[in-house]
Amino acid sequence: MLPDAGQIKKAARAIYKDNFALFFVVSFIFLASCFAVWFLALGLSSVIGAILPKIVEFVLIYLIIMPLSLGLVRFFNLLIEGKKVNLFDMFYYFSGKNEYKRALGFISGIFFIVLISAFAALIIPAILRVFANAEFYNRMNISAPIWTPLLSTAAEFLKILGIALVAFFNIKYYLSVYLFICDDEIMPGRALSMSAIISRRTKMDFIVLVFSMIGYIILSLLVLPLVFILPYFVLSYVVHGKCAAVQYNNTIEANNKQYTVVAK
Repeated sequence: MLPDAGQIKKAARAIYKDNFALFFVVSFIFLASCFAVWFLALGLSSVIGAILPKIVEFVLIYLIIMPLSLGLVRFFNLLIEGKKVNLFDMFYYFSGKNEYKRALGFISGIFFIVLISAFAALIIPAILRVFANAEFYNRMNISAPIWTPLLSTAAEFLKILGIALVAFFNIKYYLSVYLFICDDEIMPGRALSMSAIISRRTKMDFIVLVFSMIGYIILSLLVLPLVFILPYFVLSYVVHGKCAAVQYNNTIEANNKQYTVVAK
């Protein structure tokens, strides 16, 4: 049985308290990198329009921010495991060609899964929105049907439902980040498949943990508090991930006398 959300957060707070200064610096570096990408895209949009800057922003997030995010989680995990760390550890996935390619492979795997599921769930509301737009009928030189406004309402409802379905479908991969950063030899596909297996027992615990932090999530929308809150979020995730992996290992050991996930 996993520790409850209160115990997970208590452990995260204890680790946070003992390493506050280090976590503040790491969080500041990460958020500064995110804002640098955002400001670059904002600056470009004022010069060359809105489309190209969005593409540049996406590419920079994909190539820089996402690998840096993995390095951030890995940094926290190393510290929790009692290993000696320094600031350069958060840039681990930029430390070599193989590490960087491996990180991009994992990011691409998750992106592909989310993209396919989002397309399947949101294609119908997107089509309905087209037919609910008066401009569509103007270009076709026909009168808009009287029931067109109903299509707009249906599209909005199906969009919300689709987003919920995408989240529900992909929640089973929430542990893949922890499994990936925990084992430098695991293949991205293996991390995703193992997450789907382990999360059958733990995803509800994770959902409860997320909802128990709703106050901090709302506070983080103010942006500035994120420099203090982000380490707490990541620590809670890593502690939960470690407990989930250990529980799975213990179950496998009891049944098959073998381990399949690296976690201490």
